[in-house]
Amino acid sequence: TSAPMLTPVDTIDVTSATLKWSDPQETHGYITGYSVYLTKSGESEVRVNVNMSALDQGCQDCSGRKHSYALTALDFESSYTASISVATSAGDSPRSKSVTFRTLAGMPTEPLNLTVINSTSTSLTLH
Repeated sequence: TSAPMLTPVDTIDVTSATLKWSDPQETHGYITGYSVYLTKSGESEVRVNVNMSALDQGCQDCSGRKHSYALTALDFESSYTASISVATSAGDSPRSKSVTFRTLAGMPTEPLNLTVINSTSTSLTLH
């Protein structure tokens, strides 16, 4: 089985991104699912298994069929690298070429536990 074709990530949010790929041109056996490999810059790789039922029914001659998968709970303003492999009844394919993307900057959270230390008519000193 050849590797699937992963396209550049073009749907990116503050904490999510959508991967899109096409099935490989050549498969040996029945496609049963996919593995998504995700690495945040400087951290260990995470593998997510995507079952065919999450996408659609499996098939044996499905070259070029397109899929997408939403990655959620990502950290804002962070760089990630992703690749995909196909699981078939005959074994796993090689991984796709990797794509790199960066999530968008998030809004800062509100400050907590502020105390006014000093105030004047034109300024405040907070702690």
